[in-house]
Amino acid sequence: DTVGNATDNYNIGRDNVKTARSLMIQNGIGSNQIVTIPKGEESSGAAGNNRSIVVIVK
Repeated sequence: DTVGNATDNYNIGRDNVKTARSLMIQNGIGSNQIVTIPKGEESSGAAGNNRSIVVIVK
């Protein structure tokens, strides 16, 4: 959300992608197939939410 400073919000996004990555690996997706990008408030759009990007390469 827009509460807090940019560093804290980036760290929340980073933790979110780490969790998502771990869950995907636990469910059989190879770690070399996953790219995670924490964005924090950057490019979050009008809602102002923390944003994280997860890409799975087949």
